[in-house]
Amino acid sequence: MESLPNTPFRVDFEVTSECNLNCSYCSAKPFNHSTPTYEELVYLFEKTKREAHPFDVLIEGGEPFVRPDVIDVLTKAREVFGEVAVVTNGTLLSRLSREELSELRQVAQGGSLQVSLDSTKFSVNDTVRGATRQVLDGLDILEEGRIPFSIGLVLTSPSIRVLRETLTFLLANYKELNEVSLLKLFPSLALGDMYFELAPSNSEIALVGEVISSIAKEFPKSGARLKLLKSHSDKNAMLAEQDCGLCTAGLLRAGVLYNGDVVPCTMIRTERIGNLFEQSWPEIWKESLRRRRVLESKKITGQQCDLNLKLGMHQMVTSNLNRVN
Repeated sequence: MESLPNTPFRVDFEVTSECNLNCSYCSAKPFNHSTPTYEELVYLFEKTKREAHPFDVLIEGGEPFVRPDVIDVLTKAREVFGEVAVVTNGTLLSRLSREELSELRQVAQGGSLQVSLDSTKFSVNDTVRGATRQVLDGLDILEEGRIPFSIGLVLTSPSIRVLRETLTFLLANYKELNEVSLLKLFPSLALGDMYFELAPSNSEIALVGEVISSIAKEFPKSGARLKLLKSHSDKNAMLAEQDCGLCTAGLLRAGVLYNGDVVPCTMIRTERIGNLFEQSWPEIWKESLRRRRVLESKKITGQQCDLNLKLGMHQMVTSNLNRVN
């Protein structure tokens, strides 16, 4: 613990808490429709660069593109940090002017732009995310504007059933597509018991590798563009990375909310460890490490994040764990 850095290596900035969608498993819900000013974000960016020097910076929301000045925000973030990653649902890209799309291209080429899409099949994606037509229209805009992007696809039982169809469509239609990241579904208060309806079984997870192997043969150049975060083998695998001992939240990474509050992770938003409008990064991070020691001393079996226990998730997860398999 004593050798850990006194500032985070990665910082995720919530540039707005507003969103135009209502995804079933979103950890940012409920949205409180608060958006910091451009000047406040510039202050947070520059203070973070000066005091923390993070290696990785992510811009997220809510939905960043609900901000009318989102391109100015992204351009400033790139100017301050050199390169940034951006996560969007892709539904509002049609609002951008030709000039704004040109600036977005510069941001994406210097960092990364990830669009969230669980399936190109409307009946699957609309069930958990919605607005599939608008997302696909957004991908067309990126393709036409020669703006490189990636797809963040959450692995659920329904999305795995049509995974081959989804990947085939994406790889066949988008030359600007850099990568498809296959992401885990995590429990959340917003999702509740629906988690156990959506979480893939072991047999479904096993299909993912088969699909990727098949797609790689069909699209030989796609191998590096398909990214599976982790292979899953045991029956608790879908919860494994929530183990407190493996998570770097509060140790190497942090989230900055719309009001300057610093949290260990933007998926766990109630554990405020400081505020950048009131404290420096070293002061805040010292408190984070202290709290992390307390957290680890209270670590509970079942591979469930102790912060989630404080949100009342533990009983739900442990009582239903056998239903995952």
